[in-house]
Amino acid sequence: MVTTIAERKAEQMLPNFSNLQKKISQKITDLVKERVQEKTGQLSIPKCIVHEGDKLGVAYENGEEEISDLKLIDASVFITKEQLLEGIDIVKQSIVTIADQLADKQMKMLFQKLKETTEKSGNALDAGGRKFSADLLCEMLEKVEIDFCNGIPQMPSLVMHPDMMKNASEVLLAAERDPEMQLRHRDILKRKKEEWDARESSRKLVD
Repeated sequence: MVTTIAERKAEQMLPNFSNLQKKISQKITDLVKERVQEKTGQLSIPKCIVHEGDKLGVAYENGEEEISDLKLIDASVFITKEQLLEGIDIVKQSIVTIADQLADKQMKMLFQKLKETTEKSGNALDAGGRKFSADLLCEMLEKVEIDFCNGIPQMPSLVMHPDMMKNASEVLLAAERDPEMQLRHRDILKRKKEEWDARESSRKLVD
């Protein structure tokens, strides 16, 4: 194949739309991720990339294994040519809309999985219509395993509807000033530390 000097000059003058497209795509992806993170909160959930296959396997510490199908989370928007001609704002709004759809679906899937897992393990707690309280929080802590790092408890995340946050903050502040509740909380953490020590000793023996 023969390339003329004119053709080579034309190639040098024309912008590299392929690279530009990749940069725009990456920027949109980053914006969507930021918005999803903002919507879902700072949950400490381990993540991993599955490069191939259509199933996910999980091995638990008790030796049980669980195989499940990968589930699709998608979102879509429709933009007309006329809307695009009006300006870039419609693109920005579409990115937000897509991210919000993804975040909502992700959280619904997460809580459905949590519900199934806690019911299976016996960690589910039915509040029976009771409002959030320090007693209810202690009951929840009794149900879960708590790990320790250098003697410091790694407390689980508390996730609730935004409408409940004000009441929950007031309850937690009141509990911090209640000597009886503080004693109960320390007793729970003491038992959890003993359980954690026992788990670690058993794990080291197995290793």
